[in-house]
Amino acid sequence: MGMDGVRLLAWGIAIVSVVGCGETRRIVEVDAARDTGAADAATDAGPDATPGDTGAPDTGPGLEGIDAVLTSPDGPVDVAIRDMLVTYLRPAIEEDQAGFFVQSEVTGPALVVQIEPPAGLAVGDRVSFRVTDVVTQISHKRATGIVDLTTSSSGNDVSFLIQDVSSTADLVTNLDDYAHELIRVDLTISALPEAGGTGFTRAAVETGGVTGDARLHLRLPLALWASYPLAQWCTLHVEGTPLWAYNENGQISAWDAAEISDVVCP
Repeated sequence: MGMDGVRLLAWGIAIVSVVGCGETRRIVEVDAARDTGAADAATDAGPDATPGDTGAPDTGPGLEGIDAVLTSPDGPVDVAIRDMLVTYLRPAIEEDQAGFFVQSEVTGPALVVQIEPPAGLAVGDRVSFRVTDVVTQISHKRATGIVDLTTSSSGNDVSFLIQDVSSTADLVTNLDDYAHELIRVDLTISALPEAGGTGFTRAAVETGGVTGDARLHLRLPLALWASYPLAQWCTLHVEGTPLWAYNENGQISAWDAAEISDVVCP
């Protein structure tokens, strides 16, 4: 199972309008690739080795799909992503970088594209692009360079992708199968709130499916947390946001008050 634009030139973004067949499509190229070093691979010296075969993972043209990105080594790649829905735009807050999320199936997988979302990109856009660079951060893969971003349609409903994980028992123990996918969840804050990184507050939580596991958190921007304020034993509902994966921790996240409801505090 698987956030407008600032200083577009700094990202090397070129925007071209192409008109034809009665519609205008936005084509955006983003060159944010950075080489963080390819994984070492032992040379294939077996009897079937071919000249120049180093045993390195295949990152050449022809790879396609989110799974191909998630299993690629860090560094330059060439992976086609086709007909995916933009499910969320994440804003930059302090050290948290902006980005957007794409997904096409309820059970995922989902992909984080960790660049400033191009101007005009919106939730519900159906997009295609090529991933040119991937980086592993906090133990999870992010696309950090893309090109040839096109939007084939806009305003699509993404609510059908939201998974109810209120009773999901393996939300943390099988985190990779839920990472960055849209969720809805009822939860109880089970520990005292603490700093969750610069600009954020977090606390351990429990759900109907996960109890006694300190790796499941609620994490919100400071101002949003304080606006209630939330405290230990508060219950609430979060909906329509991606489950953030931070090392082995699942972080139920919200960036807007509209994503939180049914708050009851002692």
